[in-house]
Amino acid sequence: MERAGLAAFLANLSHDMRSPLTSLQEFVSIVHEGLAGPLTETQRDYLTIALRNAETLAEMMNNLLVVTQMQQGTYRLHRRRVRLADLLRREALEIGRKPGGKEVKIAVSVAPRLPDVYADPDRILEAMRNLVENAAKYSGESVAIEIEARAGRRDEVEIHVRDNGFGMDKATRSRLFVRSYRGKGADGRSPGGLGLGLSIVREILERHGGRITVTSGLDVGTTFRLVLPRFDGPKIVRAEVRKAWKRSGGSGGVAAVQLRIGKAAGALKPTCESASEEVRDVLGRSLEPGDALLPDCAPEEAVCFLHHVEKSELPASVRRILRGLEERLLLQTGTTVVWKPAPRWFHSDEFNNPEEMAETILHRWGLLGEERNAT
Repeated sequence: MERAGLAAFLANLSHDMRSPLTSLQEFVSIVHEGLAGPLTETQRDYLTIALRNAETLAEMMNNLLVVTQMQQGTYRLHRRRVRLADLLRREALEIGRKPGGKEVKIAVSVAPRLPDVYADPDRILEAMRNLVENAAKYSGESVAIEIEARAGRRDEVEIHVRDNGFGMDKATRSRLFVRSYRGKGADGRSPGGLGLGLSIVREILERHGGRITVTSGLDVGTTFRLVLPRFDGPKIVRAEVRKAWKRSGGSGGVAAVQLRIGKAAGALKPTCESASEEVRDVLGRSLEPGDALLPDCAPEEAVCFLHHVEKSELPASVRRILRGLEERLLLQTGTTVVWKPAPRWFHSDEFNNPEEMAETILHRWGLLGEERNAT
């Protein structure tokens, strides 16, 4: 089987196995918690082993899916303005305890007035889960993890993840992010898995324009340092416009589109603070690969994105996107939206170069004054 065919096969296999595996975990967990009837200690111990192995298998399948998506070029980032204080506290609640496995205690601290970051929140959570799972593997029965977010250099924000595990020597640290490499625990044995977790974390950080480093020593625990770019609206807009302009290659053109939400009603997901955020979330998963969702830097209740389309086809294209958004929002979240008349859309045909187009967009959004104040 050719490499491309093998990657597609693995991606389909891991994706199709997730549903039955999730069902298996849920029902074993129900029995393990005694919700289906009383258990003897022996039965509970056996179910604990089964649940732990089901969790390990789920982790392996998820990592395999992510790696094959990265190899196929289908692993996409939906970056936007993210408040780490909200993201990390929600994460601590989700993975503070692993049923059937070790007790994982997480302490989170976020510096006051921490700048926002420009990131895909789902992918950052994915990286954090891998780090927590890695800490649990290479620690004793009691796992204590400290997560600290603070400002880094002028254009960066740092997340430090510290654990109380066995630590590692220099030789292990040098190979830590190599795909399929698995270190050994204090007993000299590998704790299992495919050895993909930390390589995925590094890939996620690098795709964000960030990086990850590690410091550790035997019997002193391990600290991972994740570096992410701060949210900088003008910088992001200029970079995205240049990228889209280059990608269009003179054919199709690039339109900067801003949509205003009139009202929204229905069942918004708890993780979304507003209808505007909900629409951005669905829009980010609805656009074509060549399109880009611009950052959350426009006026309130507005959604902005770059769209590749001929100028003459722009109105019809935007109408199709609006209809698709309405259908997906209603289907996925029960939310209905009404759109206000949008301001005039920009198209690359109106400009001589991407810098001119970007400056016009920034001026319309009122971000140039914000940039001067920041400097």
